[in-house]
Amino acid sequence: MFVPPEHARTNVFSRARSTTTDDATPAHPPLKPLYVIDSSVRSLDNNAQLRSSTASIFATSKGAVGIDFKNEEAQRQLTQALLSRDFGLTLGSLPSDRLCPPVPNRVDYVLWIQDIVDKTFEVDPGTSSVLGIDMSVLASLILTGGIPHDSNLWGALDIDKKSLLSAEKNIASNILQEQITLWTSKPNEKVLSPIFANPEQRFMFTMCNPPFYSSYSEAVNSPIVKEFDPFAVCTGAEVEMVTEGGEVGFVRRIIMESKELGERCSWYTSLLGKSSSVASLVETLKEQSIDNYGVTELVQSHTKRWVILWSFGDIRLPDTLCRVSRSQFAGHMPHPNNMVQAISQTTVSGVISSTLTILNSLPAVRWSQTPQGDVSQPVVITASATANCWSRSARRKAGAFSDDGPAVLTCQFTVTSEADSKVNLYCQWVRGRERGLFESFWSHVSRKVAEKQ
Repeated sequence: MFVPPEHARTNVFSRARSTTTDDATPAHPPLKPLYVIDSSVRSLDNNAQLRSSTASIFATSKGAVGIDFKNEEAQRQLTQALLSRDFGLTLGSLPSDRLCPPVPNRVDYVLWIQDIVDKTFEVDPGTSSVLGIDMSVLASLILTGGIPHDSNLWGALDIDKKSLLSAEKNIASNILQEQITLWTSKPNEKVLSPIFANPEQRFMFTMCNPPFYSSYSEAVNSPIVKEFDPFAVCTGAEVEMVTEGGEVGFVRRIIMESKELGERCSWYTSLLGKSSSVASLVETLKEQSIDNYGVTELVQSHTKRWVILWSFGDIRLPDTLCRVSRSQFAGHMPHPNNMVQAISQTTVSGVISSTLTILNSLPAVRWSQTPQGDVSQPVVITASATANCWSRSARRKAGAFSDDGPAVLTCQFTVTSEADSKVNLYCQWVRGRERGLFESFWSHVSRKVAEKQ
């Protein structure tokens, strides 16, 4: 379900790849315009799967087209038809007693992972492959499909034999055997067992749609089972929906296991069904001194889901991918990786020139600019520091620094013009392990640039 880069801007997802900005904290865009029931069903009018269940398709009093979501077969047929139309995937095996997750939220999750993969390749072009693990493959194989770049590899893991059997049939029918490997998980086995079992392999990411509930009674009484509509039906089996400790307990196990694995996987992620789980799991990350983490929100119609991610690496994601601009999560969001300084009565070229002057004055900083010398195009200045050479104590050590050697900090600066003769200087933390170093670097550069205007 990943789309190759050359196709990503022309297919059905192209409308979801833009971002909107709220000061320095843009929000990850929802896919709401893509899957409106009326237009989706109308466009699938000639699809044999849906046509075979015309009793489940009806016209509303306003002339729109709807689906009877209390009909289990209608849900399965809609999922099969959408995956066929939009991804070219044939799901011939979709058991009636197993979960049939709606496509939109899962696509949103996959697109978010796609953005993270793209950003990782942008920051670290030497990355040679994309190997991901879906830790809850489900019978539908809904999160798993083709991947961009040269190495198209997936690992898919589940504990339920019936789901794995259906997933195996779906892999075969779509000729994906060389891309996807299935693993059977055992009850007392580590959740991340495939990573533990392959010590020489480097994984790019994990995905997970964990069992939400700690008991079956909690599951059947929860509104989360009604993904599309207050009166929708849930087809999931207990093994898919219930685990000890619910989703918080399950993801907490992954966090603890990930500490043992560290950078053998670049990005650990999991879908969450309850907003309350965000706070609990962020506290766990903080308790384990994991500061490179993020949270995003997926919104489709009235349905909301959340995704949490964390990493032991030094790549820092933009706030568009790892921060939610909602007051209810304010105390649980990571510190921003994007900063902005508004400067009055100046020009874009003036701010760019001042920024380069400040960077040139720092002996342990090297920088590059794209495009070169053309201020008519958006300019990106990438600056890397081999040491802290800007603090007051460091400046006393004149001649003790060099821009040779490995960088401990990398940032990207951009400059945009605003109304009322204001110019914004933006800085994104791209790479590094010490937040204090990034914040002090930004403070020094932004203050000096403002003083020069």
